[in-house]
Amino acid sequence: MALMADIFLLISALGAAIYCRALANRLRNLANTDTGLGGAISALNCQVSEMQAALNSVNDNASAQADRLSGLSEQANAAARRLEMMLATLHEDSPPATPAPRHDGVLQLTPSDAVRPVGPAPEAPTGPKRILKRNRRAEPRAGAV
Repeated sequence: MALMADIFLLISALGAAIYCRALANRLRNLANTDTGLGGAISALNCQVSEMQAALNSVNDNASAQADRLSGLSEQANAAARRLEMMLATLHEDSPPATPAPRHDGVLQLTPSDAVRPVGPAPEAPTGPKRILKRNRRAEPRAGAV
């Protein structure tokens, strides 16, 4: 019985040693900087530093563009003030213009706007002739687009 217990103890110790060896191999492969988790961490670290450099570059470019835009805005405001001064002096020198008559959306006709016929009006065809003439005008012509 003691011999049997020693054999089971030896087999279990041997199994534990094999299991520890397998875990050590896995841990070594995981920490490998070329293909394991260490490699992934180092690659991510490299990408983060590249992204940080790109972000700093974009930030510098954006601040430079903002400064340029504010300068252009100041120039535009100065030009607008000069134009306002020019318009004010122009209006002071010219005689006052007469205001345009208001129509309020109503068309006002004068006697000179009347339509006068030039000659006798042609008679409009009646009956079937009128219908045929109207249909001929409505039909598209050959070759017309």
